[in-house]
This record gives sequence, structure tokens and C-alpha cells, in this order.
Amino acid sequence: MEKHDENLWKAFTGKTESLNLKNEVKYKLMLEAVNDIMWEWNIENNKLNMFGNYKFIIDFDAKGINSINEFINKIVCLEYRDKVRSDLQSYLKGKSIYFQSEFKIHTKNNEEKWIFMRGKALKSPSGKPIWMAGSIADTTQRKLVEERIEYLAYHDLLTRLPNNIYLSSKLKKVMESEQGAIIFIGIDNFKNINDTLGHDYGDLLLILCSELIQSLIVDKGMVARFCGDIFSIILYNTKEKEVLKNICDEIINIFKNPFELKDIQVYCTVSIGIAIFPDDGKTVNEILKNADTAMHNSKAMGKNNYSFYDEKIAKKIIRRSNIENGLREAIENNELQLYYQPQIDIKNNKIKGLEVLLRWISPKLGFVSPDEFIPIAEETGLIVKIGAWVLKNACDQCKKWIHKGYEFQTISVNISPVQINKSHFLDLINNVITKNGLKPKVLELEITEGTLIKSIKEDAELLNRIIDTGVRISIDDFGKGYSSLNYLTALPISTLKIDKSFIDSINKDSKYRAIVSCIIRLAKDLKYSVIAEGVEKSDQKELLEAMGCNYIQGYYYSKPLPEKEFEKLFITNNFS
Repeated sequence: MEKHDENLWKAFTGKTESLNLKNEVKYKLMLEAVNDIMWEWNIENNKLNMFGNYKFIIDFDAKGINSINEFINKIVCLEYRDKVRSDLQSYLKGKSIYFQSEFKIHTKNNEEKWIFMRGKALKSPSGKPIWMAGSIADTTQRKLVEERIEYLAYHDLLTRLPNNIYLSSKLKKVMESEQGAIIFIGIDNFKNINDTLGHDYGDLLLILCSELIQSLIVDKGMVARFCGDIFSIILYNTKEKEVLKNICDEIINIFKNPFELKDIQVYCTVSIGIAIFPDDGKTVNEILKNADTAMHNSKAMGKNNYSFYDEKIAKKIIRRSNIENGLREAIENNELQLYYQPQIDIKNNKIKGLEVLLRWISPKLGFVSPDEFIPIAEETGLIVKIGAWVLKNACDQCKKWIHKGYEFQTISVNISPVQINKSHFLDLINNVITKNGLKPKVLELEITEGTLIKSIKEDAELLNRIIDTGVRISIDDFGKGYSSLNYLTALPISTLKIDKSFIDSINKDSKYRAIVSCIIRLAKDLKYSVIAEGVEKSDQKELLEAMGCNYIQGYYYSKPLPEKEFEKLFITNNFS
């Protein structure tokens, strides 16, 4: 509670000369110096007087404003009037030391300004406020700066959409009172646009995408740029899956048309994840994480589609994350192992060569199938480091077995398309051959048909330089993909490997037999070796032998084995 000021009371009532209010020159000088409005309000008769540069600040003639109520009703913007009254009454009731209120006013020209009004009351000995005085300052420029800072804090400068901070704040309020959904939209392969066309094209694409999504959502919810190439939508009072599916279908469809980026047209697709609240999360962080998880599942499923969050997806994404994290430490922790599977000469039942196969036994995840971890390694780029480790260790082991006198012609190492497109891959091949003193023809690189065709198109020179080293090239899974037979004559390929999917049905379906027979004849006519993969039964082996197949690889002879166990096969080397 503010106390009664005896000295000020005496000055006000004229009982002392200490307060000289008649010195107009000094008083005017003070007003000009501070450039504020000074005001006094006789509370008992509700008379308001203002002094100073009030026309410049509030653009009103102070003579036309005779009471505090007139000031509030004539000058203060409607939405702030209750606030000013509340701040004033709060002070007069003794709840604060000073009266302070910042609010918007409108001038005669209907311009809006921010002002800060401050004051202090004189009270009678009984504690009743009878007179009040204070100042009014123009704070418009400061408020504009503050609003700009606040805008920058909560909006994305490029697209002018709300950012993730604003999104999180808004989502928290919506989740407190409504049901709804959050949608994550990720632009597929956006990095390629930045890398190939430049960031200015990428920025333009983001702006156009933001406008497109906003035009579709309109008043259904709020669109934000969450981060990078990811947009988010809060949908109010919408949780029916059919409605959400329709919205996602519309989003995917509007991306089917090309974007005009300056002088070129660009096509792009989006992957979408949906999480429904409160079903899929009770907190903001949880619901955002789950929408993001669903979006990444859409990307993993081939992109250009949408996924609803569920626990299965979460487990799948967590599993993938654990595999990726585990792979980053697998080499240093000696968790990777090389296994070897023999390729048997069908004529003499001896080892012709061997294929190197990678195995990973994680202390946290246990045995992880190559079919599961290799795609993740390729996608993350970890395959480059892992592939180099495989090639070095396979060639080291090859050297040891040659020095022991074991007889075989080739050691085959699977090569990822990510590896073969790296310029230093050629240096790696030369280094491992030279270091181990191997003849280049002993090393055979197994490349899938799709990888080979892509390499011919994208970097034929690098591929030819690899072949010029003298290493052999084996086409893995031949016939499984889209075959283009031109490369069979253009490149000095050494081996065709018939995919296991053909071998599985060779005794059941005449069409598969015909295809296998054609591949074997084609290989022989082109003077290539041919290996049948995945042979598990004697009748498969016998039929392949009758067709003239050179070599056989599969469980019929041996499963893949670690180094020491495989060495026992070398010692006997008789598979008859």
C-alpha cells in the first residue's frame, strides 16, 4: 500500500513554497527536453489537463479532452480500453506503486500509435487518491522493433510461414482444448535440387511449395515450415482418417504438376506423415516426433505417399536408427565378419572360386541380416567405409590362402553402387592389389546389372579405368532387373551369375528353364563364365549340368562359412 506523503500534501495545499508550479519557463523547457506529454487529473472533479507536445504524439487537441473517460473513449483503441481502465483501477486500489499502461491509440487520421502512460497519485491523509499526474511517451518505434523481433523469432524469413517454435506453441494450445492432427510434409530428394541447380532454385521451390500447401489448407488449419524441406500442418478438430486421407491425396496430387523455377521446370514429390492427437501422443514433443516418424516411414516405403503413425512404424524406425548407429561403430568394435561360399566347377567338383559375404553380429542387436543393414549403409553412405574394409580384408585373406598353396582362380567381392561412383574407389582397388601382391585377375568385383548400366551412363570413363586394372567384372543377379544387352558387348565382362529366383523354379516351370537355358547359351557364345546361384537340390544341379552351366554356388555344396571352417574345404577340395 502506497503511504501518504506529508510534504507533497503540504505543497499541494499551498502550505509550503517548495513546489513552485508557476515557473512556466522552466516547466516548458522540461517538457521540450523530454518530448513527452505531461498530464494531471483532478480525481475529485474528473478534470484532465495535458501539457507539452500532445498534438505531435496523439494528434488531438487536448482542449477537447476534459476527463479521463473522454481520453479513453476518444483516443484509446477499442480493444485496449478495458485494459487501460483495469490498469488504472488496479493502481488506485493500491495494488501497484505506479500507474503504468501501454496501449494503442488512434489519431484523427486513423493512424495507430503505441503510447506508454505512467503516473502517480496524491492521496489525502485518509489515503483517498485526490489528484494524479504523470507522463505519456510515444513508444511506437520501440513496439515496431519488438514486433519485428517477435516476428523473426516465430516466423521463417524465406516462406514467411510460422516456424517450428510458433508451431509448437500453437499446437500446445490446440491440444489443450481440441482433437486434431499434425501432418509432416517432406519434399523428396530436395538435396538433389540444391546440389544440381543451386540453393537459389531450392529456395524458390520452397516458397512455391509453401504457397501451394497454404492454398489447399486455407482455414482448415495452420501451415508452418518446420525445418529444411519439411512443412507442418495443424488440422483443427479433424481426426477422421478418411478426411485426413483425402487431404493427403490432394497434397500429393497438387505436386504432380511441374514447378516453374526461373527458366526451367522441376518435378518433385512429397512424403507425408500423420499423427492424430490425443490418440498418438499426449504432449507436443511426442506428437511431433510421431508425425516425423510416420513421414520417414513414407520415405522408406518408396516416397510419394503418406503414412499414419502406429506403434509398428515406431518400432521399425527405432530399429532402423539402432542399425544405423550400430553400423557407425561396427568396424572399430570388430563386429563385422567375412564369410566365404565356394563356387564349384561342375566338371571336376573342385573349388573354382569363392564369394565374400559380409556378416554383422551386434552385441546389442544380435545377428543382423545383410538384407537389412546393407540398404541402410548405402543410404547413409556408411557403405563406402564398410566396403573398403571388406575389400581390404578379403584381399588380405586371399593372399594368406595363396601362400598356403590353396588352389582357386578368383575371389569375388560384392560392390555397392555407392562405392563404384566414388573416384577414390579406383585408388582403393590398386592399393589392395599392390599391397597383397595379387594378380588383378584374381579379384572379381560383383556388380548388379542395374549398377553396371547406371555406371556406364553416369561415368563410363571411371568404369573403364577400373576394368583396365585387370580385375574381373561379374554381373550379379543377371536377368533379375531390366536387361539391356548392349553392355555385354561393350565391356569385357568375365562372368554372369544367374539369380537364385530363376534357379528356385527351374524344375517346376518350363518358362524359368527356358530363361536359364538362354542365359547359359548366351554366356557361352560370348565366352563368359556362368555361375548358378542358390542351388540347393540335386535335381537343380543335374539339370544345370545338362544345360552346360560352368559353375554352381549354393547350399547344395556349402553354406557360407567363416575363415577357419572354409579353410577345411580347401584342404579336402572334393565335392563329388
